[in-house]
Amino acid sequence: MVSRNYLPLCVKAEATSPGNALDTSATLSDDGKTLILQVVNAGKLASSARIELTGFEPRKPAAHATVLSVDWEAINTPDQPDHVEPVESEWRHDLKSGTATHTFPPYSFTVLRFK
Repeated sequence: MVSRNYLPLCVKAEATSPGNALDTSATLSDDGKTLILQVVNAGKLASSARIELTGFEPRKPAAHATVLSVDWEAINTPDQPDHVEPVESEWRHDLKSGTATHTFPPYSFTVLRFK
């Protein structure tokens, strides 16, 4: 069992999208060096969103992205144990101007880690 005597700093995160398909949350790591943005797209269509970071400037030009996006009916089975699994990648955000646009796949959970 892991014990934590502290809570990560919560960061304001909000999203507007057609049909309110996007839901977001953001936290800052304990050392303040990583901003973690979590986005759920519950819609059946991909949704583009503008990301604006205020009070946090990424030092790296790319964020680490973890995306889980599958059909609602998809499941892992003994024959296909890896059918549903997250995809890891680097997303070049180009946040020099303070904003960037990212498209979230339909029926997805995305975690972006800005450092």
